[in-house]
Amino acid sequence: MINLQADNIKIKSNYYDKMKFIAMILVVWAHSTRMYSGNGVVIPYCSSKILDIVTTIIYSFHMPLFIFISGGYMEYALMIWENTRIEASL
Repeated sequence: MINLQADNIKIKSNYYDKMKFIAMILVVWAHSTRMYSGNGVVIPYCSSKILDIVTTIIYSFHMPLFIFISGGYMEYALMIWENTRIEASL
């Protein structure tokens, strides 16, 4: 018997792991380039307008993205808990 629900859970887990990895890379990049954008604590001698725009864009969506991903992980955790509880009762 093929357990399609378990396969679906694994696919969702891989999907959310990839999204989380991309979000973390974007946040690290935005944090490390913020000092060169002219918006950081130290104002550089020669700031980059392109870095300023890209950093502002990343800062505009990175927290909602992490909230969305954590909600997906919560759904994933509840599905695992539900499957474990059903299998334990059998």
